[in-house]
Amino acid sequence: MRIGELTVFSSQNDSHQKFIKNICNKIEIISNDICIGRLPISGQLMLQFYGINMKDVNNYSFDLLSPKVLGYIFLFNWDDKDSIEPIREMIDHLSTNFRSPIIVAAMVNNYDDLSVPKKFYEPEGFLLDSLARFTFCDLNDTSALKKIIASLINIILNRMA
Repeated sequence: MRIGELTVFSSQNDSHQKFIKNICNKIEIISNDICIGRLPISGQLMLQFYGINMKDVNNYSFDLLSPKVLGYIFLFNWDDKDSIEPIREMIDHLSTNFRSPIIVAAMVNNYDDLSVPKKFYEPEGFLLDSLARFTFCDLNDTSALKKIIASLINIILNRMA
């Protein structure tokens, strides 16, 4: 069986765990800051997710893990402008050094009440390249989470073509 590895970063508390719990059928919580989830796709393929809280990102060696990882998912709270700060540097680092596919997902509770925070008009926002996509998600909406994974896999497949 082949295993594809993906990393889910969150800038707030347990968002990475909630994402993985709602998408994977098997999850192992290592600590409050890291968890591992497994999602069988077929008899030949399984996706393994590593969920990491951004506040402890310096405790892990991404230079060792990153060459094996197929892509990254970054979660931040759309309504909290400060929640994007912890992930901006990591997005820049990974997209520059590893040219890995990235999905940046803004967590929202209600798609109907979306507004654009001033932070996204300011010049210090983040830039996404051709291997990155931006989307919105509700961590309680399993279909939205599946779309994020499908989008990441599409970037990976298009990169191979």
